[in-house]
Amino acid sequence: MGLVTDGLGDIVAAEETLPQLEISASKYPDLSENIFNAQQAGHPSVLTAGGDVAANRAAALEGVPNISGLSRDEYPFASSMEGGEGAWVGHIPVSQQNAQGALIKNFMKANNIAPGSQYRVVIVP
Repeated sequence: MGLVTDGLGDIVAAEETLPQLEISASKYPDLSENIFNAQQAGHPSVLTAGGDVAANRAAALEGVPNISGLSRDEYPFASSMEGGEGAWVGHIPVSQQNAQGALIKNFMKANNIAPGSQYRVVIVP
């Protein structure tokens, strides 16, 4: 069994080292804060690819108001099996929301993440 960090600076044991989607707190402060808050509230740092994006997004955002100039951002991601009803939803700048989509897409492609594959989401400086 190896050791990895949980993205919060703590070392944790892991059955295997998972690919890590790193979100830069300096580059994406609002996005990283939203993910951090979600994880601190008990949402998992390890996600499973292959969620029903449309259904998960609709379930997560139901009843969450829009705020002018901001985008609703859910965690766990709608593209994950853990996403959907009960997800943490915050409001972040549209530019960071759009960047997140590209980060996830590029990460999935670079790491050959297929439906059912797990990965870890960590916040880095």
